[in-house]
Amino acid sequence: MTKITVQKTDVTILKINDTDYISLTDIAKYKTTDANVVIANWLRNRMTIEYLGLWEILYNPKFNPLEFEGVRKEAGLNAFTLSPQKWIETTGAIGIISKSGIQMRHIILFFRQKNIRTKKKHGNRKFDKSYYPVCL
Repeated sequence: MTKITVQKTDVTILKINDTDYISLTDIAKYKTTDANVVIANWLRNRMTIEYLGLWEILYNPKFNPLEFEGVRKEAGLNAFTLSPQKWIETTGAIGIISKSGIQMRHIILFFRQKNIRTKKKHGNRKFDKSYYPVCL
């Protein structure tokens, strides 16, 4: 585990199975000491769910698109809540990993450090398979 400093905030980088993950929990602490609130609000956002779902469709052959559709339909509604654990369990997501430590909790959202073009299209847009590891 190493740390980098971004805008005077220490951000943990975890190495799991030769892949580096950036702590989004640490990044969320830039706004407030209660990072869980920032993360919970981020996960309620419809655009976040769309993004996470698209990432999983592109990179996770075991992703459950039917369960994703149910989550996507609810996202953004006032009563909608979603925890990282629920997202993982419901959809079979691999892009978010919740990792607990003695004094810190990390939710790992990963986007690999590659730049591989894909011919996969979504609507009229071409998507780029560049992604970077991140953690909540």
